[in-house]
Amino acid sequence: RSMTKPLKSLTKAVERMQCGDYTQRVVPPSSQDEIGHLSHAFNAMAGTIETDITELKRQDELRRDLIANIAHDLATPLTSVQGFSEALADDVITNAQVRQETAQLIGREIQRLRRLVGDMQNMTSLESGRLQLDLAPLDLYSLINETLEVVGLECEQVGITIRNDMSPGMPPVLADSDRVTQVLLNLLDNARRHTPDG
Repeated sequence: RSMTKPLKSLTKAVERMQCGDYTQRVVPPSSQDEIGHLSHAFNAMAGTIETDITELKRQDELRRDLIANIAHDLATPLTSVQGFSEALADDVITNAQVRQETAQLIGREIQRLRRLVGDMQNMTSLESGRLQLDLAPLDLYSLINETLEVVGLECEQVGITIRNDMSPGMPPVLADSDRVTQVLLNLLDNARRHTPDG
């Protein structure tokens, strides 16, 4: 019994682990024989496996969240490019200067789409937190104006007014313009979707 009882306990624990229960541990026998060593080794192995499985689940969750965030980020510039392109194609914008500005906006949005696709390609860096921010002096007032232009068309269509109340004389900040734009667009897009028409 002193040999078979701990072996049965180990067998049951292994079978439960095989079914996906990685919290299994055994009570080591008081003896310091081979079965005692095996019990301690099993518990150590089970602890390592549980830690690894928990980390894999965490990374999988991060990956799913990341993909959902990038998909959300892709939707706004795609909608903007479509809206601005249709406005140009249908001659809704007749003023030459405004047409030029609209074409530049489309170009900026396409560049942002390329960067987002690049983020997807560099998903490993994003997941591990090794993504480097491209810090440079940034004129927030101008960046906000550009961002409002991107979402402005969709807001106008549902009678929502947006404006930049920031002072144009604000000193530049050290930031990553792409990431700040990403944050602003997320906030504005969520605000637009949850604001009643008019």
